[in-house]
Amino acid sequence: MNWDKVYDVVYVGAGTAGLAGAIQAVKNGDKVLVLEMAKPGEFRSSMSVIAGVMDFPGTKYQKAKGVEDSPAQYTADLVNNCGGDYDLCKAMTDQLHKTLDMVENDLGLIPKDVIGGWGHSVGRCHLFEGPKVIGRLEEKALELGVEIAWETPGKELVYDKTLGVLGIIAENAGQEVAVKARKGVVLCTGGFGYNKKLCKEFGPDYLQDLIRLMPPTHTGVGLEMALRIGAATRDIKHALKCSLPTCIHTLADTSIQYLGGVVVNKSSQRFIREDTWYGYLGDAGAKQQDGIYYIIYDDAIRSRAKKDFPTWLRHKEFKADTIEGLAKELKLDPEALKATMDNYNKMAAAGKDTECGRTTLDGNFGSPITVEKGPFYGMECKPSTTSFKGGVRIDTSNRVLDWDGYVIPRLYAAGEVSGGYFGKGGYIWGTMTVMSMTCGAIAANDAHKNKPMKELG
Repeated sequence: MNWDKVYDVVYVGAGTAGLAGAIQAVKNGDKVLVLEMAKPGEFRSSMSVIAGVMDFPGTKYQKAKGVEDSPAQYTADLVNNCGGDYDLCKAMTDQLHKTLDMVENDLGLIPKDVIGGWGHSVGRCHLFEGPKVIGRLEEKALELGVEIAWETPGKELVYDKTLGVLGIIAENAGQEVAVKARKGVVLCTGGFGYNKKLCKEFGPDYLQDLIRLMPPTHTGVGLEMALRIGAATRDIKHALKCSLPTCIHTLADTSIQYLGGVVVNKSSQRFIREDTWYGYLGDAGAKQQDGIYYIIYDDAIRSRAKKDFPTWLRHKEFKADTIEGLAKELKLDPEALKATMDNYNKMAAAGKDTECGRTTLDGNFGSPITVEKGPFYGMECKPSTTSFKGGVRIDTSNRVLDWDGYVIPRLYAAGEVSGGYFGKGGYIWGTMTVMSMTCGAIAANDAHKNKPMKELG
């Protein structure tokens, strides 16, 4: 094999997993290349547009708010609420203190607050700004000497049945580039939201028309490369799942229902408890008439969103002084919406939702509040998806496994391209980012231990 370039570790994808892993690999003393399909500055990571919530257990920020937590407790939440594999989740949560150290000391970022979220038994959602996180990861990687090959997607793994993965064939400006990876290749290519064939193969029919909020680089290329050399999959049937409610006019997502907003369909009827995981809300919303639903909220809820979660107000807002007036703006039946909201307010005031069973604002946190302080606002939504929850099968060192359970030597996967953390297809807020960063680093540390590949050139 004639190699054009030789590195110790090659990461495929310059998102949170790829860049965090590359930073760790360079710290280990390895020569690192990151292959990236996008151009510099193009949308390539969901962190560029999301709130940047990151879950860390047992931190000083939690203790300052009187919150007691531990990696074991976070592991239990992942297993119980997401159906995650215990060993994988434990391996990840046990390393989160190192990820927080990277965020604080390498990236120079500190959380602006710590709050609770759906599926968490305690408040461990540390609030950062997503664009700053991915921006600082890129800056730090380049500062440490990581080479990023832009507009150079990976195309094919160079694989030997005896020796394992030797490198990867990439493409730049229409030309193939053979890159030798002396210690390993790490797939960090995200999900497959922009691959219609894979979505059709692994996702239910009613979710095929979800609004895609992930980067267009999420084409499933890493998954397909791994499958071609015999990699097994895990939780792949759960990979395509609904994410946040998304405005059909601006394609901006929101979670304002978690501040007290009420969800109704085109008949002005509630159809799900608003404190559930937004994926379940999206699933139920996709089955409503035309796949459209609405979030109704008042001035008090909007004021809190403006103060604490301004990105939740990027949607087109319909506004009126009365619920009946808002219904007309949304083209809903005024009497029906008024009846629904009056009934909801009575139940919220009494502390018992006998209609849909809402008991909190968001999972385990807060109590339902009335929606009665005008002006009133509404958002017209459809389900969307931002990240995928299944992929190739890995072990606790993020090594890719085949269908017999054997390690494919020198092949790793981290982030959305891997499976095992969300067995039910469920999700708890802030997990994907820390899982991606942490597992990218776990792969770097394991690859560093590999004897450099010298065979076959």
